[in-house]
Amino acid sequence: MSCVPIYVLILKKIRPLRFKIMCVDTDRNKSERTAWMAEGDLQAARPSVFYLLAVFSFLFFAPLEGLYAQYSVLRALSWLCLFASVFLLLCFYIVHSARGEGKRLDVVFFLVALICLIFGSFTLVNEGSLFQYMKKVAFILGPWLYLTVFGRYGFKPVLKAMLIGSLIIIGANFITMLIMYPHGGFRPEYGDTWLFGQRTYMRNFIFLALCLCLFYDRVRHRRFSVLTLAVVVVSLATLILGDAMTSLVVMVFLLAVLVLSGCGLKCSIILRPIVVVSVALDVLLVHLRQIALFGDFIVGVLDRNLTLSYRTQAWDVAMEEIGTNPLVGTGFRDLEESGITVGFGRQLSNAHNEVLDVCYKGGLLGALSFFALVAVCCLPLLRKSGYWAAFILGAFLGGFFIEALVSDIWYPQFFFLLYFAAYLKHWAPLLEETKRQTPQREA
Repeated sequence: MSCVPIYVLILKKIRPLRFKIMCVDTDRNKSERTAWMAEGDLQAARPSVFYLLAVFSFLFFAPLEGLYAQYSVLRALSWLCLFASVFLLLCFYIVHSARGEGKRLDVVFFLVALICLIFGSFTLVNEGSLFQYMKKVAFILGPWLYLTVFGRYGFKPVLKAMLIGSLIIIGANFITMLIMYPHGGFRPEYGDTWLFGQRTYMRNFIFLALCLCLFYDRVRHRRFSVLTLAVVVVSLATLILGDAMTSLVVMVFLLAVLVLSGCGLKCSIILRPIVVVSVALDVLLVHLRQIALFGDFIVGVLDRNLTLSYRTQAWDVAMEEIGTNPLVGTGFRDLEESGITVGFGRQLSNAHNEVLDVCYKGGLLGALSFFALVAVCCLPLLRKSGYWAAFILGAFLGGFFIEALVSDIWYPQFFFLLYFAAYLKHWAPLLEETKRQTPQREA
């Protein structure tokens, strides 16, 4: 018996639930009743089986990238688990869709499929790396499948499962940092690589974990729990020990947002200025190269040189390639064949600017489809700006947009938040109800 039927049979033991959805019972929204956005209840299911599968599937989105040399077998096994998990989630979704129980496909899914098709075509044409392409597909498609499959049992259970997985990841990485500090024990030639990858990668897990903590506090009728405080302390310590100064500055900004969230500010007041500032900084820093305007901040606060750790060289390489052939991208390649060489012959896997990197690898079509996906997913945040959840998501996605100026954000943690935003209207009212109950509970 193959592994696919086994996975399906295990999940089938969690019996489908009857969700409480205030809508007209028509054929059009029949499939929507099983969508992850609905308010579910695990009383009729088997919570232990659900959480076991949901937590482990989430943990697979954090491959042991730091185990590069000494433990290469474990690293390869973690990537294999991720690919297998995404494949099995896809099979499970197909099975339920065939029964008329799957979530109805929408523009978000089709944009994701289009992105995978375009980047896959360029990777194939340019004889790129199949492994790197599979990584990126798992990162962008996997979160959608995860939320669609496991979320059919309710927003609150899947939120709890993701939070448990995030705490495990952050805790395990922080322990390894304490043990092996000041050098990344897994790749001593770089000195900045920890359990789940380079020092800057942890910001992805930290942003998602902190956002999930805030949502979970709201579900439990709390404003700011001890657990959230512990996550904040560990996150700050992780960024400081890892010398991730840009992420640390963004983290301080997000902590300020936590204070502002209690003042009733709308998402439109947060998200729109962040997007405007991010675009303005991208033009000034990357294209006009007016880095000297921010010299005091870069040198004095971030403790970096005016090349931003050779990022300017990476930008120049990417822009030269884009200018030569703007329509056709390079696809995904291995590190040694990335074509981006800086400093003393050091190879970089990406252009360290998401806009340039997407244009560099996906060409004009890939860039348009990627940014269309981001725009479609973020649009509900502006339409439903009165929601407390919209304010929080707008801030954390804004943090990723700021990081995108000097780094790569094509990671599953970013897409988890992006898909949360896309389907905001289906689950945010649940938090609004608990929000109204919180003052009474605290009183």
